[in-house]
Amino acid sequence: MQLRTALLATALVSLCCSKGREKSAPETDKPSNYVEPEKAEPEPVAQHEYYRVAVELGDAGEAPFYLELGSDNQGWLVNGSQKSPVTYSWTGADKRTLTVVFDKLSDSELRVTEGKGDELTGQWTSNAPALREYNFEATATKVGAANVGALFDLKGGADLSGEWKFTFEKAGPARARFRKVGAGGYEGTILTKGSDFGNLAGSSGAQELAMSYFDGLHAYVLRGELSEDGRSIEGKAFYWHLIADPFKASRLSDASYQPFDPLNVVQVKYGAKLTSEALADYADRPLILKIGGTWCTVCTQALPAYRSLDDKFKDRGLVHIDISIEFDEPEAATAKTERYKSMHGVPWDIVPIADMDDFHDKFPSLPDPQGFPTTVFVNKDGTIHAIHSGYVPSFATQEHAEQTKLFEKLADELVSAK
Repeated sequence: MQLRTALLATALVSLCCSKGREKSAPETDKPSNYVEPEKAEPEPVAQHEYYRVAVELGDAGEAPFYLELGSDNQGWLVNGSQKSPVTYSWTGADKRTLTVVFDKLSDSELRVTEGKGDELTGQWTSNAPALREYNFEATATKVGAANVGALFDLKGGADLSGEWKFTFEKAGPARARFRKVGAGGYEGTILTKGSDFGNLAGSSGAQELAMSYFDGLHAYVLRGELSEDGRSIEGKAFYWHLIADPFKASRLSDASYQPFDPLNVVQVKYGAKLTSEALADYADRPLILKIGGTWCTVCTQALPAYRSLDDKFKDRGLVHIDISIEFDEPEAATAKTERYKSMHGVPWDIVPIADMDDFHDKFPSLPDPQGFPTTVFVNKDGTIHAIHSGYVPSFATQEHAEQTKLFEKLADELVSAK
């Protein structure tokens, strides 16, 4: 203490004494004719632009999301805190048409053109198997930021954050978790048997809830009425304009509630022999077969996790193979998988499959997938060790971590088996 006090006193004396001293001109070695060089102006930082885009889905109303446009034709599709890369361009003779290609997620395109006022109008189209025949009207409005609370015109509603128990008429039991984002916004996902609703984002009003998710392939809209105490919801979930699934939901009081086991979604006898000429080159090797397609956005979003699993176990003999069901002509299916492999840098083999008949012919012992991706763990002797239906995305933090541990456990069992 004495040392610190002495140092403080010395510093104060020095400071006080210095106030009365005249400052001498600093010495310099510069010549009398020296001219100070001009300082270079910093490069201007490119400002990103934001658009609220709404795809019209008939009875479901609109499925809104945000687009963030940066420099060099790089943009992002924004669902709450989740951002996925897209490419964009301004086209046409007067550069008034905005074209957004969801090439890293799915084979789809948004094309909207400036009209009167701030709104751009046009269409969203897709080459996905179930959506090829449809053209969806779309609008885009320039906004200041990607504000989750402004996706829908709802404000001041009940607090949606926390765990929820859902029961759908078609999708069955489910579990959800929502959290607050920004001013008046919420995001989260609903995990169903073999699938999920993506990173839903939206808000609540006095007695109303509206949330949506869009990724270039999937468009989900969740609309419901809130009870007065904010502890229950009743409404409908829409998948495009094709499916309307009524639901009831309530606050989850039992933290251990698990509506389903993804390892028991697919009814198959574990230990059954996997027979396939397409896998003849991989005999006597432990395998992970991932069944999906180049159109499957969830499969693409899951690539980093599968790549991490491959990196961790490939030196112990584990082989990863994709089975890509394209619902297209054989030549087109092959071309799509080759393009996908190159675009995403997939390091393992991809087996192109034209349609479900082709799938049954090449993999007669595998059951039909109940969700995408479906992951099949195969022992060295060719017997099925386990099948996991669906994939929990990283934004469902807890469940994603549990799934990662499960996959690593199953992979370790494959490579450790004698």
